[in-house]
Amino acid sequence: GSLTFRIEEPAQDPAWLGGTAAPLARAEGLLGALVIGEQNAALPTLAAGAELRFLLDRLPPHRAVYVFENDLRSVAAVLRCSDYARDIARGRVIFVPPADEPGFLEHQLSAHPGLLPPGLIICLPQVSQTRLEQVRTFCANCASAVSAARARRLQELAAAPPATPAATRPPRLAVLALQLDPAAQHAARALEDAARKLDWPLLLDIVAGPQDVHPLVHAERLASFAPNLIVSVGHPFELPLRAWATVCEWHLRSDQVAKAADNSALKLGASPHVSDLLRRECRAGTRVFDWYWGCQPCDPTAPPKDVVLLVGDLPDDDPARAGIEQPSHVLLWNSAQRCAAQLWFKGELISASIVLKRAESAVGLSLPPGETRAALLRAIERTLIPATLLRTIRQALSSGAFGFGTIGHGWTPRANSEREAIAFCSIWDFMSQAKPYRPIAAVFLGIDDPLSPALVQAGALGWPLLLYGSGPASLSAGLSPIFRAADYRTFNDPRSLALALQDYRRDPGHTLARAGKTAQQLSARHSYTQRLRQLGDLLP
Repeated sequence: GSLTFRIEEPAQDPAWLGGTAAPLARAEGLLGALVIGEQNAALPTLAAGAELRFLLDRLPPHRAVYVFENDLRSVAAVLRCSDYARDIARGRVIFVPPADEPGFLEHQLSAHPGLLPPGLIICLPQVSQTRLEQVRTFCANCASAVSAARARRLQELAAAPPATPAATRPPRLAVLALQLDPAAQHAARALEDAARKLDWPLLLDIVAGPQDVHPLVHAERLASFAPNLIVSVGHPFELPLRAWATVCEWHLRSDQVAKAADNSALKLGASPHVSDLLRRECRAGTRVFDWYWGCQPCDPTAPPKDVVLLVGDLPDDDPARAGIEQPSHVLLWNSAQRCAAQLWFKGELISASIVLKRAESAVGLSLPPGETRAALLRAIERTLIPATLLRTIRQALSSGAFGFGTIGHGWTPRANSEREAIAFCSIWDFMSQAKPYRPIAAVFLGIDDPLSPALVQAGALGWPLLLYGSGPASLSAGLSPIFRAADYRTFNDPRSLALALQDYRRDPGHTLARAGKTAQQLSARHSYTQRLRQLGDLLP
């Protein structure tokens, strides 16, 4: 339920705020199937506030809701029932004053060049068709005018003569992370911290909210800062801006390589796997530089704790969310989940092609070569296998005599599990807690790419590392630029995982001392300050 008002005016029948005694149920019924897409929404009435809360809970943090409400008493009533202070402060809720709705929209979008105009008008049954058309006209006219003005300004920035080149020492660094990618934003903030330690002039530009979405705001920031070194984290550099700057595109994962822009930017690979793909996929003459994940040095002497942490994002492998809809394909998907688990328990090689072949044999279906089969193989590789293995590994950990926990998105702690530690969304969330500790082991999957930012940071924290793989030789190509074979141990089935954990727990002092040496080596040679110095040496 939710707090609301029942209004009893003199000589009138009682009425509920917004016309309903069950605002949350009505909001879910009206908006549950709504698809908003990549645009801001507009509510033509505030009603009882439930529709606004429903939208805010489901929209990503860089999307806003414009609220058109003529009855200021309703606004006051809703704000007394629900707390929207944080959403208003972050620009996620924008109340449009009824006195001058077009003028307010024009002023708001001029003052915030990164804010998008309302693009989807939410049709609610209690709003008249005349009012809906009025709001729709306001929004359409505003969007047209703002789009034209912003396009003109972008053309001006692109045509302006470049600023006089600044001195290259120290570099003027601009770090851009303009997509809602947690790994990219964490990496951008790590570069910010490293640049400040080096005393480099810095612009950190990330999408933090609705006022950071349109490209114009980022182009304006770059033009004002005038960098001579730009690092675009996790996406191509596509801002229409002329500058005397060395532009670097830092590709973090293999799925970003296909989106690499065909431009003169220096392509940076965050791992050997990504660098190899860049050299193979980009056109001849493209400059590729190995710029691997680094770490933020920290004290690797936190107190030990008899806890094993499983590190990795848990994908949602529900067939519908993975794009698997045909009944025969769902049948194959469910069979593939069972086959992947069986391969894990047997310690056999797990790959998308092997899993699909076994699934086809088990259900008596066979997909012919083509795009459908290729798409299914990609989904098995990126979603099904990691999800299946992570869940089976957590099941194996839950049967041990030690505490265990998870680090990554997608996890929820099990109910009534006294030994399960709290779940953290990322290793950086873990580091921010009041009393950090060192687990007896940190378990990593790393099927697509063994080198990850969490792995490097875990090593710098002095955590003993356990990696999925058939042996050090199978991982050395992807890890050897950062880790030595003695820095980690491998497992490939429940038995080898149990044996490794047993060895780690048998002599925790030796285990943690060895992990401490790994931490010292990583902090000395692979910090983000070292990474930035490497880039600075490339400047003319």
